[in-house]
Amino acid sequence: MILVYPFGLLGVDIRGLLALLTIGMGLLIFSLSTTTWLYGKLERREIIDFWIYKYSRHPQYLGFLVWSYGVLLLATISPFPKGGYAPGPSLPWAISALIIICVALKEEIDIVERYGERYLKYQASTPSCSPYPISFLG
Repeated sequence: MILVYPFGLLGVDIRGLLALLTIGMGLLIFSLSTTTWLYGKLERREIIDFWIYKYSRHPQYLGFLVWSYGVLLLATISPFPKGGYAPGPSLPWAISALIIICVALKEEIDIVERYGERYLKYQASTPSCSPYPISFLG
């Protein structure tokens, strides 16, 4: 709303553009992280901690969440056929986002058990999903 409202006062609707930019950003993050992961596996690295993985331990999940949120935004502004009304898809998106976060947390537990101190050091220096500073996430 903070981005949409000022433009709405000028008579410009940027909701579609904002949704498409969000979808594109999510696809870019997901593509970069998949490429980085594949490159790390080809180099036979046990812990992939370079390129985009320096900023997020789970960038593929982050990319999917950003992409799917963009799809959610696009779905909420798309007209419904024959003037009908469809409830917003925010609850299914929230449930899928929580499932993805739980999967990421389970992976973290498994990876710490497998790699121990090496992964804990990486975990301490890199945020989980969002590329916020570590001190902000706690």
